This record gives sequence, structure tokens and C-alpha cells, in this order.
Amino acid sequence: MPLSATKSNKPRQVWVVDDSLLEANEAKRALDANFEVTVFTDGSTMLERLADVLPDAVVLDWVMPGLSGVEVCRFLRTNKPTVELPVLMLTSHQGTQEVVEGLAAGANDYVTKPYAPEELLARVAALVRSKVLRERMDKAEAALADVLEHHPDPLITLNRDATIAFINADAVQMLGGDADALRGKPLAKVLPALRLPDPLYYHPVLLPDLKVGNSLYEPAVRAFPGGNPSWISISFRDVTSKRQVDARRLDFYSMAAHDLRSPMQAILLRLGRLNRKFAPALPPEARSDLTLVDSRVRELSSMLDDFLDLARMEGVGLRVEREQVDLLEAVRTTAEMLQPLVDAGQLTLSVEGEPGSARVSADARRIRQALSNLLSNAIKFTPPGGKVTVRVVREGERVRASITDTGRGISAEALPHVFERYVSAVDRSRATVGTGLGLMIVQEVVEAHGGKVGVASELNQGATFWFELPAV
Repeated sequence: MPLSATKSNKPRQVWVVDDSLLEANEAKRALDANFEVTVFTDGSTMLERLADVLPDAVVLDWVMPGLSGVEVCRFLRTNKPTVELPVLMLTSHQGTQEVVEGLAAGANDYVTKPYAPEELLARVAALVRSKVLRERMDKAEAALADVLEHHPDPLITLNRDATIAFINADAVQMLGGDADALRGKPLAKVLPALRLPDPLYYHPVLLPDLKVGNSLYEPAVRAFPGGNPSWISISFRDVTSKRQVDARRLDFYSMAAHDLRSPMQAILLRLGRLNRKFAPALPPEARSDLTLVDSRVRELSSMLDDFLDLARMEGVGLRVEREQVDLLEAVRTTAEMLQPLVDAGQLTLSVEGEPGSARVSADARRIRQALSNLLSNAIKFTPPGGKVTVRVVREGERVRASITDTGRGISAEALPHVFERYVSAVDRSRATVGTGLGLMIVQEVVEAHGGKVGVASELNQGATFWFELPAV
């Protein structure tokens, strides 16, 4: 589409104002091929016409009887409808002072007489082009503002200095007050209990529930590309009713877990007493059965804890309390806690990484929980004499932790399903249906931190579980 036309093929309008009809027509001939040109011989007539229509650019002669071009330009710049109207001055003045006076009056550009028709056309086209781009930008901003205003949840956008740039009607209602009064205020004064994450990410990050009045809101914050960042949005989903339902459900789960855990603890105590008092006198088969029962009850207790943990994550969502965490140190701490299992399995466990190079912004407790689940699985599925290796490396803007074992691995059919709900890793070669909550918790924890999790394996070749987190 040529610059001189709109989407409806209507040419852009340029007004030429010059008291010399001969020179005005010369300018018209230079512009006629690209624009719809209207000629005025004095500034007053042109200003009267502005009440009915607004052109896309004005070419003003500097020296005219009555209102001069400079005076007309000053008038245009003092009226809101014409404050951004592109203006090109035609002047025979060569001195710097005169040029400065014209530009100071609000002219966008100037051409010195006599001029080449091609130069006049090029300069006017540049001014019209800038107006077209500004119109497109204004339309895009208006469309964006309309989208934000009709966002299904209360929404606030922030400037780089964390002051409120935009607030939709739902957010005004949530906070009370007036939109004009809220715009420009620091977020810390409007919502002092809300703490923005550091660093910010381009994907939504859920923050802890925020109480405003009698309602609970789930804030989701994200940064948009364009600076440090140049724009931040925060949406507030009303979760008051959902949290009430979740609380009742979690109360039920907690009571059920308490009722189940008590008999399990009693069974474990009795098994321990049987092992201490009678195991030496029992035949090997009976001793093996006692050990197996003890192991299964402990697994059941651990599964119950995983079930409750996942229920909380799915109910109120996983909330991460971020701090700077050295991922390599977190791995070493977790490995030390699991060393008794390594010794009992007659395994070798090694941790590799460069100290100080793997710092992430994370919830230390949750990251250790994910590491514990992955390491426990690797230890469990590695036969005696095998090896478990943990590597922590920084790769650009990410930190990767990988746990590799020399166990029996995972079949190609089972591999895509290991993180799915209720797919257990008890027998990773067959994707046995069971509780399978440990790996799902790992995935929840990693993704809540803005990371990714995955696995690579071949049957009888061991497995490597890995996750990545944004580096500090």
C-alpha cells in the first residue's frame, strides 16, 4: 500500500499555505502525484477550515501578509487537535537564527526556497509517514488498553519504578478509591503486603495469596520484554471461595492421614520390637518377611506424606519463598542426608560441580525436597555395586542439575509417562501403575520456580533425571 493512501485507498491530505498563488501551485504540482493537495493563500482561511477537517500535513510559507507562517505554527501548537500536526516551513531565510525561530515555533522541518520538487516531496512524505506510524501506535495502545480493561481479573501494570501505570475497573473496585488517584502511586504504598519476585520472569509467576478486604486474591506477576523490565503486569484472581473449599478438603485429608498414620506407627513399633527380640531365633525366611513388611509400611508412610503434599500443591498452589540458593551446596546437603541409604545399597555416590557457579533464586526447602525425591529414586533403582552421579553446571542463563544412575533404566514405552499422575517408578522398566507422586512433586516444584524437568534413559543403560532453573 503506498504511503499516500489509507486502507480505503483514500489519499492523504496535504495543505499548502502560501500568499503567492504561483509558488503555491508549484508546491501543489510537486505533491499532487502522491497526495490530495489543497491550496490556501492566507493563514486565517486555513485555520478556519481546521474546524471541519484535519489534514495529514501542512506546508507553510514563512512570510505572508496578516498571519505569518511562524504565527500560524505557534497557533497550531497551542490547540490540542493540532498540537502534533506535521508542519513544514517554506523559507527564503538562510540565517541560523531564522531557522531556529521556525523550529522553536513548532515546525517539524523546513525547506529553503528555491527548492527542488523532489526534495519537497521527500520531506513531506517523511512527515506524513511519521504521522501514519504515530496513528498506528495510538491504535495499538488503544487496543491494548481495551484488552487490559476487559481482562477477566483485576489487573495492574507498573512502570519501571514500580509505580502504577494502568489499573482496570475491576482492580479499582478491589482497592477502592479512584483510578486517577491510584495511577502514579508506588505499588508499595497501595499494596504494602505484596512483594514482587526478584528476578522477574517473562512467564507468569504466582505469588502467595493476598488478602484485600474480606477477599483472598492469587496474584500472578510477569515482566514484558523491553528493558529492565520496562513494564510489569500483575493480575489478581479472586480465590476466596476456592480456598474455602480447598481448606475443607485439606482438613479431611489431614484427618484421614492422621487416622492412617497412627496405626502405621504402631505397626512399625511392633515390627521393631519383633526384630529386636525374636528375629535371631526365626528362620531366614521369616526374618526376610519381617524386613519386607517393615520396608513396605515405611514406604506406605512416605507415600501418605507425598499424597498430602501434592494435595496442598493442587489446592492452594505451590508457594515458593525465594532466596539465593547455591544449588551445588543444596545437592551436597541432600546427598549427606541420604548417605545411609547409599551405604546400605553398597553404592557409590559422587557430586560434581564448580563451587559458586550455580546460584539460583529459589525456595531452598522445596529444592531440597525435589533433589531428595530424585536421589532416592536413583539409589532405589541402582543395584549393589552401582554408581549414582550428580552434576551441577551453569549453562548460560540456566543452572542444570542432573542425577545419573547405573540401574536398569526405563523402557522407551514408559519414558514419556514417568512424570504423569499415578505412574509409578517402582518398576521403571514397565511404568507400573501405582501412586507415582514423587516425580510429580518434583515437576510441580521445578515448574513453580520457572524451570524445566526431564529424563533420558535406555533400558539396561541407567537413567538421567535433570532439571533446570534460571540462574542468578
